[in-house]
Formats: sequence, C-alpha cells, structure tokens
Amino acid sequence: MIDTVDPQTGGPTVDLKKTRPRKHSGPVDPSKIDRLPPHSLEAEQGVLGCIMLAASECLGECITKLKAGSEIFYDLRHRTIYDTMVEMYDTKVPIDTITLQQRLKDKQQLDGVGGLAFLSALPDSVPSAANLDYYLNIVREKHVLRKMIHACTGVVGRAYEHEGEVDGLLDEVERDILKISEERVETTSNSNTIFPPITSATPICVDSSVNSVSKDGHLDDKHKKACKADRAAKMAVDDRCCGRSAGQGNLGPGNG
Repeated sequence: MIDTVDPQTGGPTVDLKKTRPRKHSGPVDPSKIDRLPPHSLEAEQGVLGCIMLAASECLGECITKLKAGSEIFYDLRHRTIYDTMVEMYDTKVPIDTITLQQRLKDKQQLDGVGGLAFLSALPDSVPSAANLDYYLNIVREKHVLRKMIHACTGVVGRAYEHEGEVDGLLDEVERDILKISEERVETTSNSNTIFPPITSATPICVDSSVNSVSKDGHLDDKHKKACKADRAAKMAVDDRCCGRSAGQGNLGPGNG
C-alpha cells in the first residue's frame, strides 16, 4: 500500500477537514467575567422607599405604569416586598413599616427579605416621594435591557441549531424584538416622561417594514401592523413634545 504524500514537500497529505482556522483569543477582560444583568438596586429601593413614604399616591402610580408587575425588579427581595404591598393596597390595608413587616411575617417571608431592619431602611433611602418618576424610569430601562439580553441570547442559540428556511427564523426574531418595543411603547404611553429613543428608533422599524414587500409590491399584513404601531408610537411622542392632545395634528397616510 502506497501512502499519499504531498507532491511539494514529500510529506503526508494534510487533511483539510481537520485544519480549521483557530480563533486567536486575546486577553480576557476580568470585568466581563460573570457579569450580572443590568440593574440598579438603589433605584429599586428608591421606588419601594417612595411607596413607604406615600403609599396611596405612589403605589397607585406604580401599578399603572409597571405593567410587568414585580418582574420589573431584579432583586427577588424587592419583588416579594412589592407584591406584598400590592396585596395590601388591593385589600385597602394601610402600608407602613409595622403593617408590612407583619404581613411578611404572616407569610413567613420576613427573614427572606432582610427582616425589619431592611424594611425600616427603605424610607430613609429616598429624600422625597416626589422623586418616584426618576426611580421608575431607571428601573424600567434596566428591565428593558435585561429583556433584550434574554431575547438576543435566545436568538444566538436558535441560529446555531436552526435547520430549514432562514426566513422563518428571521420572522421569529422580528417578533421577539417587536414585542419588547411594543411593551416599552405601552409603558411609555402610561407615563408623562418622554423617551426620545423611541422617536429615533421608529424610522428604522418603518424602513425595515417597507423593505418587506410581497411579490405584487404591497406590504404584507404583519408589516402593515408593525408600521401602524411604529407611526402611532412616534406620533404619541411628538404630541407630548409639542403639547398637543391625543388625536390632534396627526399626519395623514400620505404625509408621513
């Protein structure tokens, strides 16, 4: 049996299947190892502290604006405290340090959240309940970032394992990202605070939808809905910027 040799070097033939280019990994940044998801414990405690100072006003505002409920909090202790506050609010039980710690104690959750010392420190963590909106904005933004990371991480895994038409995977990715955007628009519509990034992101969504046309040159139903939602979000932000009420000064279909 004659061995196969390389005609140029006279050595054995190189197996090209096994000689794949290797990544030359640079030095590892210690700050990027085991990084925690985006969050702000101080802002979360600020929200809870404002509720402790003015429960009837602040908690009602939180329930209206935080459609995701306690999920918006990163710290599990804060989630438990917020859920308990909402329960007390719904049953018209006064909320203060004593009543809250008793409710948590009855549910055998007091030690898990840090005890009475942790609850007592919450009102002292904020100068005034008037700062609630600022804390809420920070907590909401961190929650959106965590959802984006979760969605994008899932996309990477699906991309590696995907088999078949890539268009189907692209549609799934679009739906996941659009869902985050729609939830953010809905949350913003319940707040008096203006979020400029929505305006800047809207043209990108519309442009990508315009490029998704059917064979007869018309947008499909999915992208029509996406365009309509994006335009509505942009007009809502523009109305708040100009001080107009909803429905006034809206652009017509041909003027967008």
